[in-house]
Amino acid sequence: MFLFGFVRALQSRFGWDVKVVVPSGQRSWAGKAYAIADVCTGEYYYPRLPDGLQGERSHQRRELRPEDGEAHEMVLLNSTPATCTSIGLHNLYPGEIDLVITGPNVGRNSSTAFAMSSGTIGAAMAAALSGIPAIALSYGIFARPPPEDVVARADELACSVVEQLWEHGFVESAEAELYSVNIPLMPELATAAPSVQWTTMARTRYGRLFAPLDHTAPPSKAEQKGGAGAVEDSHTYPEPTPDVAELKNALRFRFKPDISGLLNPKIQEEDRGTDVHALYQSSISVTPLIAAFQQAEPASGVPLHPAEAPDLPRWKL
Repeated sequence: MFLFGFVRALQSRFGWDVKVVVPSGQRSWAGKAYAIADVCTGEYYYPRLPDGLQGERSHQRRELRPEDGEAHEMVLLNSTPATCTSIGLHNLYPGEIDLVITGPNVGRNSSTAFAMSSGTIGAAMAAALSGIPAIALSYGIFARPPPEDVVARADELACSVVEQLWEHGFVESAEAELYSVNIPLMPELATAAPSVQWTTMARTRYGRLFAPLDHTAPPSKAEQKGGAGAVEDSHTYPEPTPDVAELKNALRFRFKPDISGLLNPKIQEEDRGTDVHALYQSSISVTPLIAAFQQAEPASGVPLHPAEAPDLPRWKL
């Protein structure tokens, strides 16, 4: 939805040689998952002006045809965002990539509940774990459809943030390996210059993510085929193809998250300084991250090693 315009903005402003490797279909909520059970297939896509919604697909790489309005070459992979990052860095363009920009994501990736499931941030994490600095870019939608002038302005602002992070953010921060950037697509974005805030990530929680399916509904084709299969190793084996009649009475659930509290949070004073608070102040949030789980302090009564706390009780095994 936003990719074509943002790529055009990067090329126009910086003259960068932008390589695009993206999933061929919807891969939201994929986190940092990799495709390990299936063969990853792909093809080249040559989008045409003005919006990139039309273009030719090809299994073979070829030269661009500007006379036909082709503006770029993209690689579409039938896989997850993190898989796209890895294949792009190590298979398609090894040694050619200086900075990975993931997104723009359609929707915000503010707070831990969204970020921990985000394919956009997961793809940026994959880059950081490969030693390449990364920026995860998300456009928070507050009205549908977002006005074209607001989206165009968001592309300009995103380029400015990317430029400053590339020139200063990764150089002047001793720890930051990637940044999560959220730009709110609010109407005032087109007429006023928003503030940009350094933020932390608000800590939020999930509610229900799945809803049961009506047992009288016919099973889907994916259910009839037995799902995507499994990795064959010493512990895991492919599931047998289920009987269609049995599926009608089986436990069946579909992804239907109840995230109204995340989309319309009650902003508290303690949220000040977080990405959620910044977005609801119509500001751009920039959150520096490292590609690691944050370490928590261990329980005081359980020393990691007896020598570290000889007076405390040891592990009881």
